Amino acid sequence: MGQDLAHPSLQLQRVNSAKHTHNLSGTKMKSINENKVLLILADNEEFSIQVNDDTLTCGWLISETIRLYQGHKSIIALRTSKNLEALDYWIMHFERSLQPFKNKDTLIAIFQEHPQGPFGPCHFSPIRFIGKGGFSRVVEVRKKDTGMLYAVKIVKKDFLINEEKVHQILTEKSILINSNHPFIVKLHWAYQTDEDLHLVMDFCPGGELFYHLHNLGRLAEDQARFYISEIVCGLEYLHTLDVIYRDLKPENILLDLDGHVKITDFGLSKKDIRKRDKSFSFCGSPEYMSPEMLQGQGHGREVDFYSLGALLYEMLTGLPPFYDSNRSKMYKNILQNELFIPNYISKTGKDLLQGLLNKNPEQRLGYNQGTIEIRSHSWFKGISWNKIRDKKITPPYRPNFRHSNFDPEYLSMQLAENEFNKQRVPSTMQFATFDYNIEEKFISKGTEISNISTQSSKHLNSGSHITDEYNSTKVKLFMPTVSPKICTVKDPVEVCTYRHRRFREMMPMILSGEMQNNSRNLVQELRSTNNLRIPFRQRKKDKPLSQDLNMEVPEANENKSRANEIPEFLKKVEVSKMTSVNK
Repeated sequence: MGQDLAHPSLQLQRVNSAKHTHNLSGTKMKSINENKVLLILADNEEFSIQVNDDTLTCGWLISETIRLYQGHKSIIALRTSKNLEALDYWIMHFERSLQPFKNKDTLIAIFQEHPQGPFGPCHFSPIRFIGKGGFSRVVEVRKKDTGMLYAVKIVKKDFLINEEKVHQILTEKSILINSNHPFIVKLHWAYQTDEDLHLVMDFCPGGELFYHLHNLGRLAEDQARFYISEIVCGLEYLHTLDVIYRDLKPENILLDLDGHVKITDFGLSKKDIRKRDKSFSFCGSPEYMSPEMLQGQGHGREVDFYSLGALLYEMLTGLPPFYDSNRSKMYKNILQNELFIPNYISKTGKDLLQGLLNKNPEQRLGYNQGTIEIRSHSWFKGISWNKIRDKKITPPYRPNFRHSNFDPEYLSMQLAENEFNKQRVPSTMQFATFDYNIEEKFISKGTEISNISTQSSKHLNSGSHITDEYNSTKVKLFMPTVSPKICTVKDPVEVCTYRHRRFREMMPMILSGEMQNNSRNLVQELRSTNNLRIPFRQRKKDKPLSQDLNMEVPEANENKSRANEIPEFLKKVEVSKMTSVNK
């Protein structure tokens, strides 16, 4: 079925392979053939949906919910009644199967909202705190018009100005917008209010590696090898951008929905540092600081290799190297003490740790050839680096679906009532370059969109599969469709924007008229992709397609010329390149 065709890292393991795959709670994945009933709450309505086959997808479930709902609001998402963040995020990925859900799980419908005013905090509904840093807070939010979940990092402007840290947040934003890597968190929007700066980024429901490492104590070498390999790929990418990270620690390594790493928090990073360049600033977390950082002799990319060794040491032993509760003693240990490595660590593991934690940066592993030298070490023997980069290696742990993966200390924090009622303001002098919109980047540069490759495939449960090339990761998405009568090409405005993340954030702006100047070029680009088939939202036959859009749509007539069926603002699109989903 569709799930079997998916990318291996997105595949739900079947019974035989599931015996060897555990989530972070240690529970096994259950059989995919178990019948179950899911309870749906939508406004005052309550109904159940029978799931006879777990290979049915979340897209199918939402499509069924829309079909059964009798009200007039637009359903864009579902969430669990217990606000389980991993399951809530899972269900927003419509290609995913329904395997993680249990019989009689209750799901609550999320209805579309259209906030007024400039794009800002009011366009998001806050859910809970999920993190806190030295001068920032991180909140899980849901976007009101699409239902998608994000993480918002909030920083006080006054603090940044008073502590002279404005350059740090601007550096972080700059690195994020110029990064495009599967192991680095993606920035979607940056905007500001009178008091705060907001960075809207990928939501990683697996939480911090630090939290899981604390609960587990330490990792086996095979488990640590997986995480270190993905982190090495992320560092290698940053170094190709002439960026040194300088803050590698378990708190800054997040886990995504499948358990793959995402590097975050670039406030201490330094740009424009080439291979032998040096920086003389003093920064980082004490446990992971390199000797040259402490001595103030200048540091280059090698500080990241030292921190990588310190992180690996903590994964394998449970504590950072040279750790002491007294910071002064710990600094002294880093500079003077010999490295102690427990006997249970393998010979190649010891050699790798000694190479990475060498006190002399010029003799440190990676000094001569960078990450190539590290990847060539015998401890990584057998690792397929291409498979690591393509996320084709199954992570040792999958985030827990039935309990939160975030520190209870964060979850217990209370959100201020007006936190997301503040209005966005224009850029101020100190933060003139802060604001960012990923949609403008897509449209102005034509990147990402032009990389969409789609192909037709046989329909499954009245749906179709779309192959999406996103961050070099190919997945197949199940998209609900409707009857041929409704699914004519005259309905591009009814494109199911909530079934594909590529269109998820752009189409509402087109429909609202905010992007009319760019809409022709955008749709031309989308439609001209070879064999492009765009799925349409399932509608009731007695409900006019234009009801929610406040625009005129001609009656469906298969004999009409397609050119006459296109809404006014799309008429200049080359009709020959459009393909009906039911053709």
